[in-house]
Amino acid sequence: MPVTAYIEKTEALLEETKRLLVNAGYQPQFFSRAKLSDLDKVLSRAQLPAAAIVYGGSTYQDRPRRIAQVAVVCRPLQLSDTEETAESARAEMDAVIAILDEHILENAIWRIRSDQVVESRGGAISYVLTFDVEDH
Repeated sequence: MPVTAYIEKTEALLEETKRLLVNAGYQPQFFSRAKLSDLDKVLSRAQLPAAAIVYGGSTYQDRPRRIAQVAVVCRPLQLSDTEETAESARAEMDAVIAILDEHILENAIWRIRSDQVVESRGGAISYVLTFDVEDH
């Protein structure tokens, strides 16, 4: 039987990520293998708080059957580069991690792999969360 008979469709994983971000108050958009600089341009024009969901591909093995890489780039409401804004962005980042990490959809589970706070050229702060979605 092909692997697709066992795993969630990629679109279902991305839609579930979007649903969770919408429930958290974000306005997410989908991208495929986008560069951070390109996302920064899109997020700078988006209604805040904004988010980009980036599908980075999948690897396949026996257990879990597939690991999909999904990155979430969030731009919170606060835009200036002050210590208070950075603290607020870190708190928002932790809140989004709490929503997505260990989330389960059928046989798929989101696991945080990395987080990073980045500053754009204009001083706006975003954070990048990378998840491995293990599909058993």
